Amino acid sequence: MNVPFGQNSIIPYVLLANLPQGIVSFLYLLYNGQFTAMLAQREWSNYAIKRAPLRVTKPSPGQRSTYFLQLPYTFGVPLLLAAVLLHWLISQSIFLVRIIPYEDGKPSDLKLSTMKQVGGSSAALGWSNAGLVVSFIWGCVLVAVILLVAFFGRYPIGLPIGGTNSAVISAACHGEERERRAGDIADRPVKWGVTRPGSRDAVGHCCFSGEEVGKPEVGSLYAGYGLR
Repeated sequence: MNVPFGQNSIIPYVLLANLPQGIVSFLYLLYNGQFTAMLAQREWSNYAIKRAPLRVTKPSPGQRSTYFLQLPYTFGVPLLLAAVLLHWLISQSIFLVRIIPYEDGKPSDLKLSTMKQVGGSSAALGWSNAGLVVSFIWGCVLVAVILLVAFFGRYPIGLPIGGTNSAVISAACHGEERERRAGDIADRPVKWGVTRPGSRDAVGHCCFSGEEVGKPEVGSLYAGYGLR
């Protein structure tokens, strides 16, 4: 199928009018990825504060499933609605205009010099000043929101940052031998902490555990994953 891009084609206008929509879709993916990383780290850090089941793609009894939209609904739904609203505002700001002049109830051969002639109609790219202003303001609001969340959001203190790093996650999962032999730790609520006390001269151990754990002490040595 040949798509005409010649002098009488409106395809360039269609592409230009929808270019901002593609940019906004790309920015939505960036926002989604940024919030996913921040909230994943928050959930990771919470394991040092309270005991909770593991979150996996295909949960078994005693585990939790992943989120449908990658984010908790309290974040995912508002973000999705905000993106939809921005898409709609942009569609009302930049759009394709086609005019077919009529005279005495019949199509006229009148040509508008400021518009491209396409068959018996005239085409151009239209815009709304009010729509552009509102779209710009709403875009600034979305930028301000993620900056405020990043500035005022705080991770619980305890488990070092690394919830999106596979090497860090692997190190934190090096559990005690007795729990590895039992083989059911993945189906129980777990908490991260000290399973064997350490000191300046003796190396302890920090990891996820289904048993009671302690808090790591600054200056003590721990194997697995912990503070030094």
